[in-house]
Amino acid sequence: MSQKRRIIVGVTAVVMICLVGFLVSTRTGVFIVFDVLGDIGADEVPTSPADAPIALDRTIDSESTLGLPQAIEQPSGIDFLPERNAFAVITDQAELFEVHIETTETVSETLMAGGPLLFRQGSSEAVTGCQDGILVGGEIGRLEVWTISDNAWTRDRVIPLPADFEDAEWSAAAVDPETGEIYLATGDRFQVEVLGSDGEFLRSLTLNPVLEENRSTSEYERSGLDLEDGQLYVVTENYGTLLRVDPQTGAIIESIGLNHGGEISDIAVVGNRAYVTVDHDLFDPRLGIRVYDVAEESS
Repeated sequence: MSQKRRIIVGVTAVVMICLVGFLVSTRTGVFIVFDVLGDIGADEVPTSPADAPIALDRTIDSESTLGLPQAIEQPSGIDFLPERNAFAVITDQAELFEVHIETTETVSETLMAGGPLLFRQGSSEAVTGCQDGILVGGEIGRLEVWTISDNAWTRDRVIPLPADFEDAEWSAAAVDPETGEIYLATGDRFQVEVLGSDGEFLRSLTLNPVLEENRSTSEYERSGLDLEDGQLYVVTENYGTLLRVDPQTGAIIESIGLNHGGEISDIAVVGNRAYVTVDHDLFDPRLGIRVYDVAEESS
């Protein structure tokens, strides 16, 4: 091989290595891989509750919006941690942030998985407070309990799952603080799985809402769960739909449309207020946390 050809091959190899590094390790590179080359997320998600497949009982507007710290991009999960007076917010990049409920300042920041950014994308999508700390699920194929010490979160243990659920990709999770029961949902099934605190299967809650004519629950993508005051809240990624559900039977108590909610990724309910995180692509505006008053209407 001539010297000129060796130089060309060497330069080409360096360029290719740099290109691969850029694609797998930077937010812009990951955006190119998934949204440009892979065409993932290119389809516009319908977000208006006016077009919802479910016959909604009412629709509500957000009363305010909380800005998120600049470091938080593509939030995929949220829950309120009362003992910390802060939200636990996880991102598509397997990052965990604690955000103070009043100041919205970052209390702590933790990277939950190693490796290049590309391979962390989507690994953590569901977060919920539990007795020991927080419970995290997603495309990781398992449930992890994380605990905090000296303002640092660390992985404490993995909760084993029943064989039928080992390959599930959980998009939403909630834990009953009194019983320790774990409520889980995937994006593509309109039901909620309930496990014991040690991961044993207890029951499935099939949600049967009243549908508009010629519509189906298969049009929905589930994205968030929370438990508050003995009621289970189920929110969808599309059509801005929030269901108030009996956590024992799965009976739907009320269906609510969330106007201007965007592409909802999760929900945290504190008292009568629902705090909703909104997903976005890299170059989309950040919509922060939408706040809704979800108090039951007096009859």
